[in-house]
Amino acid sequence: MEVDERLVTVNRSPLTGLAGLSFELFDLIWQLKLTGYRTLSQDVEEGICQVLAHMWLESEIMSGSGSNGASTSGAASSSSSSSSSSATSKKGMRSQFERKLGEFFIHQIESDSSAAYGDGFRAGNQAVLRYGLRRTLDHIRMTGMFPC
Repeated sequence: MEVDERLVTVNRSPLTGLAGLSFELFDLIWQLKLTGYRTLSQDVEEGICQVLAHMWLESEIMSGSGSNGASTSGAASSSSSSSSSSATSKKGMRSQFERKLGEFFIHQIESDSSAAYGDGFRAGNQAVLRYGLRRTLDHIRMTGMFPC
């Protein structure tokens, strides 16, 4: 019975919903293609998905940590700080396990060495930090590339 209770607790964790998040991000890209986004190169498509996943993970960690959250390269640092205080009251405190798991996933995204996912994330993250998410997405829609 003890194992079952732990399994239920882990499955209820928002951070373990990454499979669902990945699907939703894929769905987002698909919807973007249907609404005027051209066919994207793999590094742009995967990179912007990684940026969005990174932003979501940071907001999840920050919203329930009771502190400033993880110190990372920060796509979400500039965009989620205003929403993190309201999210904390809705979501409650994150367990140490959830925070560590989120930090692990953030580190994996940031340190990925592949061209599509790693380099794509770094280029996309730099664009979002420089121009903001909306302007970056608008530029991708118009050109199919990250802004320089």
